[in-house]
Amino acid sequence: MKAITTCLLICLMLVSCNELKGPSPEVSVLVLIDQTGSEMSLPDVEDVRRLYNLRARDTWGGRFKIEPISDLQYAPSVSFEIAPQEKLMQNPGQRSKAINDFNARISLAFAQVSLQPLGKSKSEIFGPIARALNELASQNVMEKYAIFCSDLHQNSDLFSVYKKSDMDMLYNHPEEVEKIIIKATPINNNLKGVSIQLIYNAPNYESSKRYALIASLFKKICEERGARVIISGGRLES
Repeated sequence: MKAITTCLLICLMLVSCNELKGPSPEVSVLVLIDQTGSEMSLPDVEDVRRLYNLRARDTWGGRFKIEPISDLQYAPSVSFEIAPQEKLMQNPGQRSKAINDFNARISLAFAQVSLQPLGKSKSEIFGPIARALNELASQNVMEKYAIFCSDLHQNSDLFSVYKKSDMDMLYNHPEEVEKIIIKATPINNNLKGVSIQLIYNAPNYESSKRYALIASLFKKICEERGARVIISGGRLES
């Protein structure tokens, strides 16, 4: 009986510790790469690896996921991670190799994406972005980054930047477009702690103008939910 009571006390202590435990010392990075246009905007891979800074924070862990934006609502993704590890539990040589392997897999993932064919007649952008943000919002980790490499030129039955009536609505009543986006795939109301970077190198004035309108709307939607949003032409900003 005493042994059973002791075991129950230990279990209760472990549960209490887990409940009091804060976010895991991990960095989570989720990247969406738009493959629907004629060009692909990609961040510098070294900039992405620098977000983890695992050499200086070798006890931290990292999660990485990269997914294409295509003409499909759901596209295959690649994801992997390196678990956090306390100093006392580390074998320095093994930990160093694990960090090297993790960084190498990030480079390989971007290299593989860059070889994919470009150009689709349709583009599903709003849904994948909303799901990516919801996924990050659900993670209990110290740092969360969403990197969206896209012209944001949605072209579907839901909304199309190439449809005059839709663009008129975006110009004159952006709140209506916001309702369309949120109704299609609701975005978590709490994006606090999520850092979002929108990356696109516009090839011409018209593309740049369309992008600026949609990027500004996404920035508003996400900042109202507590996220930090940066609109960039290429390089990641920390």
